[in-house]
Amino acid sequence: MTLTGNIVQTDTSSSSLSLSQKSTLTGRVDALSSTLSLDETSQWNMTDPSTVGNLTNNGGITLGNASGSTGTLLTVDNTLTLQDDSQINATLDTANSSPIIKAANVTLGGTLNLSSTATFVAPETDEHFGSVTLIDSQTAITTDFDSVTLDADTSAMPDYLTINAGVDANDNTNYELSTGLSWYAGANSARAAHGTFTVDAGSTFTVTSELDEPRRPPTGTAAS
Repeated sequence: MTLTGNIVQTDTSSSSLSLSQKSTLTGRVDALSSTLSLDETSQWNMTDPSTVGNLTNNGGITLGNASGSTGTLLTVDNTLTLQDDSQINATLDTANSSPIIKAANVTLGGTLNLSSTATFVAPETDEHFGSVTLIDSQTAITTDFDSVTLDADTSAMPDYLTINAGVDANDNTNYELSTGLSWYAGANSARAAHGTFTVDAGSTFTVTSELDEPRRPPTGTAAS
């Protein structure tokens, strides 16, 4: 089944839409009281910011914004569940500071694929690490994506820095993309953890705290 066009709910009655057996939806959804689900063979190509009541995804969702409007791309009024085969594809807009997804409750899984045209520039001290909130939940996020990919220009970043994706250590209701030391890289970091610090001539980098011994992945586990 192929659906092209916007789905708009005109009343507050509950409704449901299940995409299965290689179904594709291309368009915007504005249905606060709806439940939307995708099986592992189905795809939602979002063309503009959308709102649903509940969303369970085991297929592919591409978050799009053809209108160029600012704000959150996907709002889930109640529960967002991303299952093992889920694929979320999003392009980061550096001019838009809003999270790409907002939900009341979030269960993460599957893969998050991010792309950005921005160039990631290295700070001169670990006190100036930046972050971008990707997902804003009203409750604690206790799960994670199985893998995260980042298609971006990181050529200006020295070997001792990396890009990390994970739950904000200071606010567990946020899932963020952040700059950090490669020393502490985790499973969803752009680089594998290592202890090399190569500082170019004429450059400086200040580490303001003692480097703790990080917890390494178990033997046989490779960083993404």
